[in-house]
Amino acid sequence: LAPAIVTLVGAIWLKEILPTAAFVGVGLIALGIVSLAFRRTNGAGLPNDPRALAYAFGTSLFIAAYTLNDGLGGRFAESPHIYVIWLFAGDGLIFFLLVLWRRGRAFLKPQRAMAYGFAGGVMSVIAYWLVIWAMTLAPLGPVAALRETSVVFAALISGLILKEGLGPRAVAAACVVAAGVILLKV
Repeated sequence: LAPAIVTLVGAIWLKEILPTAAFVGVGLIALGIVSLAFRRTNGAGLPNDPRALAYAFGTSLFIAAYTLNDGLGGRFAESPHIYVIWLFAGDGLIFFLLVLWRRGRAFLKPQRAMAYGFAGGVMSVIAYWLVIWAMTLAPLGPVAALRETSVVFAALISGLILKEGLGPRAVAAACVVAAGVILLKV
């Protein structure tokens, strides 16, 4: 629900009024992503543990909050690039110190997996950098919705590569999300 929340906040407080097709597109993307939460359900169509919905909604609120924070931070900073550099420098220092405190100096020893972790970290920084930069050029809601489409790719990877079961619901969700993405550009 984070893209829908960001879109509503953007419309109400930031006056980012989207064309109707874009509003519908964001709604379809959110609907497609939310429908993935119901891949494994009890007989009534609800998740096996009802608390999962509350946790998912709480997570959506946090995602919406940091998306709005980063989008506005990128807009109000001298440049989105400077904002991202300071954001990751601050986060990196904090996490480095936390890991050093929790694991000691042993985590500094080179390990084979470090190269993969470093490569993944670099790709993550670049992806997030691009999202913040995009939020300085376009309304926050559609950018947030496009970013969340990665959930569909994760579902497809879990079904096709990890063989965790890719049912008709996941395929339908991917199609709904794709329709939403198309409507963002109409």
